Amino acid sequence: MAIVVRSNIRKQLDGLNLGEDLSVELERKTDEMLKKAVERAKANGRRTVYARDC
Repeated sequence: MAIVVRSNIRKQLDGLNLGEDLSVELERKTDEMLKKAVERAKANGRRTVYARDC
C-alpha cells in the first residue's frame, strides 16, 4: 500500500519533474518512521501514536 501520493509530491515541486527514486525513498523513509513511532507508542503502553513518537 502506498502511503506517499505522487500527485501530492508533484504539487510541492514548483513545476519540477518528480524522479522515481524520490518517491521510492520518501515511501521507504515514511514507512520506517511510522514503524518506529508505533513501537515507541506500544512501549509506552499507548494505543495512540503522536508526533513525538517519531
